[in-house]
Amino acid sequence: MSIIWLAKIRDFKRLRRYFIRKTPAQIRIKINNLVSELHKHTANYLLTQYKFLFLPTLKTQQMVINASIKLQLKQPHR
Repeated sequence: MSIIWLAKIRDFKRLRRYFIRKTPAQIRIKINNLVSELHKHTANYLLTQYKFLFLPTLKTQQMVINASIKLQLKQPHR
C-alpha cells in the first residue's frame, strides 16, 4: 500500500472514533432538551389551569438515608 492510502485509512479511523464518541453526547443533549421542554410545558399547564398550586418541600437527602436504612434492615445478618 502506498503512504497516501495509509494516511487516508488513519484519517478515516480517526473520524470514525470521533463520530462514535460524539453520537452519545448528541443523544444525551436531545434527551435533556426533551426533559426540560416537558417540565416547562407541565409548569405552564399547571399555572394556566389552576388557581392555587401547592408544592411540597422534597427532602431527597433524607429519603436516601431512609432508603439505605430500610435496605440494611432487609438484608439477612451473617
